[in-house]
Amino acid sequence: MKKFILILFALTILFWGCSTNSTGPTGTGDLTMLLTDAPLDSSNVSDVMVKFKEIRINKSGDNTSFTTFKEYGEPEGIFNLMNLQDGLTGELGTKEMDAGVYSHMRIIFDENYNHHITIDGTQYPLDLTYSDDGGNFPTGHLELAGSFRIDDGIETRLVLDFDARKSIVKKATGDYKLHPAIRLISEDTTGASDVQLNNIPSDADHVIGYLYEEDAFDQSTETGNDFENSIVSDDPNQSDVLEFDYIEEGTYTLVIVTYDSENNIIEVYTKTIEIINGETAQKSYDFSS
Repeated sequence: MKKFILILFALTILFWGCSTNSTGPTGTGDLTMLLTDAPLDSSNVSDVMVKFKEIRINKSGDNTSFTTFKEYGEPEGIFNLMNLQDGLTGELGTKEMDAGVYSHMRIIFDENYNHHITIDGTQYPLDLTYSDDGGNFPTGHLELAGSFRIDDGIETRLVLDFDARKSIVKKATGDYKLHPAIRLISEDTTGASDVQLNNIPSDADHVIGYLYEEDAFDQSTETGNDFENSIVSDDPNQSDVLEFDYIEEGTYTLVIVTYDSENNIIEVYTKTIEIINGETAQKSYDFSS
C-alpha cells in the first residue's frame, strides 16, 4: 500500500493577503503530480467523471504571478474518480520547475466538459460551482493554500486527494453540483491503517468509518452534518476492512457508524488509533466487545 506524508493542505477559499518575501533555493527540480480519490460511501455510484483544464502554482511571497504546471488538451485531464481509490493514482503530469517554496495552487476545471456522476446506471450532470459562495473566483476554479518545496535536482511528488464524498452536493432540486474538496499530500514515507471489523451487527445495512484528528470529533455536531469535518472516510471492503491512506503520523479518533437501509444512523462507535510513519497499522474493532 502506498504511503504518503500529509502536508496539512486544507481546502481553503483565498482572499488575497500579504506575505513577506524570502529567499530560497536556486536551480530546478522536477515536480510530479498524481490524482487519487477518497472512497465514496455509496455502492450504487459507478462513475464520477471530471476534467482538468489547467493547474497553476506560485511561489511564497508572490500572490499575483502563477506559473502553469500543465494545460490539458483533448482528451487529457479526464478522470473517473471511482477508478482512483484505495491507493490507486492517475498521472497529472511532470514538469521541471524553479526550486523554491510554493504556497498556492490554482486548479481549473474544464467548463466545457460534461462532468457527471452515474448512479444506478443513470447519468446526472455535475454543475461546476464558484470557489466560494460569493463567486470571488470564476466558475470551476479552485484555490488551495499551503506550502511545498522543490529542491534543485530532486523530484518532488505531490498527490491531489480528491474527496468525492465531500465534493458532490445534491441540491434541493434533485440536481448535483461539483464543489471540489481536495487535500494535497507529498509522497513519502508516512503512515496508513487497515482496520478489520469483526461481528458487525446484524441490523446494520452498511457501515462507514470516519477518521478524525485527536479530540476533534464532537458527536452531537458531526452526526448532524454528515461527519463533514472528518479527514477521510471509507466503507469496508469485501473482507470487512477499512483502509485509510496518506495519513500523517499521530493519534486519531476512528469513528465507526452503522446505518439502516434508509441511511439513518443506528449507532456510533469510537476507537483511538496511532499512525506511524513508514508503517501500515493493523487494527481491529469488535462490535461485540
